[in-house]
Amino acid sequence: MNKDQNNNNILGAIERRITIKAPIANVWDALTQAEQVAKWFGQTAQFEAKIGALGWFGWQDHGQFAMRIETTEPNTLFAWRWMADKDVPFSVDNSTLVEWQLRSIDKKTTSVILQESGFKTPSSRSDNASGWTEELADFEDHFKP
Repeated sequence: MNKDQNNNNILGAIERRITIKAPIANVWDALTQAEQVAKWFGQTAQFEAKIGALGWFGWQDHGQFAMRIETTEPNTLFAWRWMADKDVPFSVDNSTLVEWQLRSIDKKTTSVILQESGFKTPSSRSDNASGWTEELADFEDHFKP
């Protein structure tokens, strides 16, 4: 067993908390409608927000990443699993779980908690932690006038 495999069970989840100046329904739509996701997360997205639905996210410089919808509780919780490797079919074994928890602070403000778990290697966790910093900045910008 290599060093990365030994760390499989002790790699912590990535967690980020942000506040979006938008109604919760708008934030929900930006997470669950593929055409909106493609505006802030990569350049392309194809999926239907139904449990078990397969799809993918695409980046011009990074390839396509297969995904599967895991949970959809409108305006509350949206989760998907996505592949750690690009351009391969979906498989639970080599995927991580991304969960978005939403809470309305008031009619025009939404609290967002992002959590990603299930990393197999420290390097994949580190890469995604850096990636989420950029993607969440793009997500926040998505709501700016």
